[in-house]
Amino acid sequence: MQKEHSDLFDLTLANWPGVLFALIPAILNAYIFFYIMFRMPNKAVPRCFGLFVLALIFWQLDDTFARLSNSAATAAGWDNLFSIGWITMAPLGVYFSLLYTGRKSMAYNNLILTALVVPTVFFEAFYSSRIYGHHFKDLGFWGWMNDHSHHIIDTLLVYWIAYQIIVMLILLSMHAYKLRHNERAKYQALYIAIGLGIPAVQGVVTQLLMPLVLYVDPIPATTTFMTCFSVATAIAFTKYKLFSVYDEVHTETLLESMSDMVFTISTEKKITYVNPYGALVLGVKKDEIDKFFISDLFPKEGNYYEQFLNGVIRPSLQGLRVESFYTTFINKENQEIAVLITSDPIGDEYSIHGILIVAHNITEMKRAEESIREKNIELERSNAELETFAFVASHDMKEPLRMVSNYTQLLAYKYEDKLDDEAKEFIHYAVDGVHRMQALINDLLNYSRIGKSKMAYENVNCNHLVREVIDMFEAEIQQANAKIHIGRLPVVRAIPTQLTQLFQNLIGNALKFRSDKAPEIYIEAQENAAEWQFSVRDNGIGIDEDYKEKVFVLFQRLHERSKYPGTGIGLTVCKKIVELHGGSIWVEKVQECGSEFYFTLAK
Repeated sequence: MQKEHSDLFDLTLANWPGVLFALIPAILNAYIFFYIMFRMPNKAVPRCFGLFVLALIFWQLDDTFARLSNSAATAAGWDNLFSIGWITMAPLGVYFSLLYTGRKSMAYNNLILTALVVPTVFFEAFYSSRIYGHHFKDLGFWGWMNDHSHHIIDTLLVYWIAYQIIVMLILLSMHAYKLRHNERAKYQALYIAIGLGIPAVQGVVTQLLMPLVLYVDPIPATTTFMTCFSVATAIAFTKYKLFSVYDEVHTETLLESMSDMVFTISTEKKITYVNPYGALVLGVKKDEIDKFFISDLFPKEGNYYEQFLNGVIRPSLQGLRVESFYTTFINKENQEIAVLITSDPIGDEYSIHGILIVAHNITEMKRAEESIREKNIELERSNAELETFAFVASHDMKEPLRMVSNYTQLLAYKYEDKLDDEAKEFIHYAVDGVHRMQALINDLLNYSRIGKSKMAYENVNCNHLVREVIDMFEAEIQQANAKIHIGRLPVVRAIPTQLTQLFQNLIGNALKFRSDKAPEIYIEAQENAAEWQFSVRDNGIGIDEDYKEKVFVLFQRLHERSKYPGTGIGLTVCKKIVELHGGSIWVEKVQECGSEFYFTLAK
């Protein structure tokens, strides 16, 4: 072994044509390697391909220096130094093929990784160890070559490499066939397969068949034929945008699973791709879509295509992105399909060679919107009729009620001296019933009108508004010796008249439903993330837990009318006003006594 090291740099240029044949592809691949490392995206597939090319460079350097050697020992020294290149080339190529063709589950499978890594480590360890004895032959013009026929492990190594190259070629060829409708992606995979296929076939013939079947000296020209790989890879890079198409291919895989219609069209407005969902909705076969132009997707009647041409095609060809363009397609059964379109130009800042169109099917949504619109029109008509009916009915009801009240009171006045106490009490009940009926009708009308008229929202200062409401209750406040505490209240966007009615009902209830104590009312507000939370708290008779929800129901009364008069509509009105303002209202029982009403208003 000492002799091998001493002869390692004992080189000659006697075989300079063979040296050039081996060195030229090494130089070309070195350029490709640095191009990948510094110009390509930092992703697994380009990086793996870069390592594969680096292994080829080591292999070609091994061949170069073996051709330069003037002795078997020198050739063996170089072969020992660079053997990692041609031993790792094949497993790296297979691993790259798995990643590149989208078989990531196989690429990351522990069993497959083990099958690639363990033999590689074993062969490299064996080949670089002192156990292995290098047997080199001088083949004249071809230089020195390791004779791999003298050891069983040597033979296994050669077959193992050949097998992996075949697997690699099969994967790349299948991938090229699968993407036969995508010209750039197809030729990208095809050129790499052809570039590897030529030296692979040459290697099998000259280094396997010749020595093992024909019993003649092999020709170590595989790395010379690697020039084919370098040229093919260069074409894939320059003409077919190698690895920039990689993202496009995997994007296509993503598009295949999308639930939106996806098209690509050429600058001549011909459809070049449609995903399965688009083909299904339009009722066309995926492999026949290239016979269609984009104009074939639009109804013949109307100017849908002209609008699409002006709103999508022309801006996209100018490099602009178009979003939320509404139009209508038509399928083979002449059924209209409502779609919302997003488009992007395909190309770069120098040239645009197509348009990507994503069409979201909103047919069902449009049908639902149309159904809702029709129901809203019907509801508006029904509400208008109901409001008219309520107004007419209330007017017609008020008239006889006034007549009953007037004539009953006239009867009591005219025959006062002739009526006994019981008759006078009956007349009082009749008049009181008429008044309550009139109040009920008025409250119902007011309730039905809330939210019907289009009142403008304004910035309302709640401090000023609450003080105006308190002024309305001045007499009741003095009579009950009540105290009202007002905290710092905000300015909110609301309808002033409705907000006044809301506070009027809540404060009025706090004064009405008081206990034996002098009423104390606290009006406060708390700021939350997206809303204001108001509270109106009193020390009155309170509300039982069982009635916390029922108090907001129409006509719900919790107390006798003789003790607490009213129609039972006030809190129902409060609930409707708050909900029309986008808030909510609820009540809590105060621990000692009384109630606390909460409601929210958006900021």
